[in-house]
Amino acid sequence: MKGLIRVALIEKFGRDFLYYRVPLAKFLESNGYETFAIVPEDEYTKLINDTGVKTLTYPLKKNSLNLIYFLKAIRTIRQLRRSYDISLFHSFKLQPCVITNLAIGSVKEIKIINHITGLGYAFTSKSVLSLFFKIVSIILYQFTFLIANKIIVQNNTDLKFFSKFPFIKHKLVLIPGSGLNLEKFSKENVDMLIVNKLKKNINLIKGEKIVTFLGRLLKEKGIEEFLKAAKDISTSNDNIKFVIAGWIDESNPSSISITALKSYLSVNKIIYLGEISEVRELLYLTDVFVVPTYREGFPRSVLEAMAMEVPVITTSVPGAADAVTHLHDGILIEPKNYKILKDAILCLLNDNKFSKYLGVNGRITVVNKFSSEIIFNKILNVYKNFSE
Repeated sequence: MKGLIRVALIEKFGRDFLYYRVPLAKFLESNGYETFAIVPEDEYTKLINDTGVKTLTYPLKKNSLNLIYFLKAIRTIRQLRRSYDISLFHSFKLQPCVITNLAIGSVKEIKIINHITGLGYAFTSKSVLSLFFKIVSIILYQFTFLIANKIIVQNNTDLKFFSKFPFIKHKLVLIPGSGLNLEKFSKENVDMLIVNKLKKNINLIKGEKIVTFLGRLLKEKGIEEFLKAAKDISTSNDNIKFVIAGWIDESNPSSISITALKSYLSVNKIIYLGEISEVRELLYLTDVFVVPTYREGFPRSVLEAMAMEVPVITTSVPGAADAVTHLHDGILIEPKNYKILKDAILCLLNDNKFSKYLGVNGRITVVNKFSSEIIFNKILNVYKNFSE
């Protein structure tokens, strides 16, 4: 790979690209690469383009095995490769990885990186449907990974899992997380106008404490356990509010229904803000941050909370346990147990000294291990190895 290297970063969700991949694209450009975003066309496409990242689109029916959409997406990626003379494709999540590998794999001079940010619903649920998706996913991973030049995984459990696949162990690279902008996620840099606006939206009264859940409202993220714990605690505590910020992914079979969510919102201490962009300011107001996930690639929201010095409760599962050291910079509990979650929340709310200890250590952990500078340079080293 000589001369100007054109890199395509391919995502499944425009939203994820805007929040997580744009910083990587900017970093790569500052290091001499020309970058392109390739995303499904949606309400985030223009927002990505407005950041200055060259934005292209491809047809993608999310979480679908529809062959027609796959073929259309493959054809589009091939066309974009020729039109823009792209020499390196870096795709995130299973669908984009499969599409990219099938579209570009026959062109030997093109380098392909598959980036697995988590194994998702198929590997957490025990339903018949999830078992089917798991089998299909394993087949797709095995087949398409043979085509990729490098495969980035985000936690040790996924690294061990994929190391068992034939002929790909030498391609695997462990890079924990997507990198966090520590200047942005800092208590000193919050926008107090937004903080005060959130206070009004939440109707926050002096002396009340906030417990926050942030992310997609999926069962595998532990939203049901969070709601059950919140309901229990609310019956005997008037000074605690439970705030949920995130979006309902209707294309995901693990998504909680709107009806189920509304049944909990009848408890006036449980508040749903929907999807918000003011994550930093919400974390500034948060006393305890909760991610009762069943499995993660690497939980970015946990790192954001840690960077904001908010004490974190998450589960002792792959990904989450890679980010948090129990009783040092967070609390790890067993998954799928809302009673244990409830006890952990009350423990932190009732022990300000311990909560502050976890919060301070959390910031130090992110600074030392998971900053954008650290993670992006690890990705850059993967790129550089192609030109050696």
